[in-house]
Amino acid sequence: MIGLSSDDQPFEVKQYADRHGLLFHQCHLGRTSAVATDYGVSGIPSIWLIGPDGKVLEKYLREERIKAAVAKALDAQSR
Repeated sequence: MIGLSSDDQPFEVKQYADRHGLLFHQCHLGRTSAVATDYGVSGIPSIWLIGPDGKVLEKYLREERIKAAVAKALDAQSR
C-alpha cells in the first residue's frame, strides 16, 4: 500500500500520517504533479488496486468494494 499526497509541503504528509496512524509508505507529489491528471483522479482519496505486474486491476474503490476487489485479485492469482 502506498499513499500519494498532493499537499503543498512534504511535512504536511508526515504530519497527516502520524496523526492518523498510517503505517504504509507516503509519497509527496505536490500540487504540480501530473500523476493525478494523467490517471484521471478527480477526488481524494482515490483508492486503486494495482497488480504485481503494475497493471491497474480496479480503481475508485470504496468501503466493501476494496475487500471484494482484493479477494477477487487474490483468487485469480491463486489459480
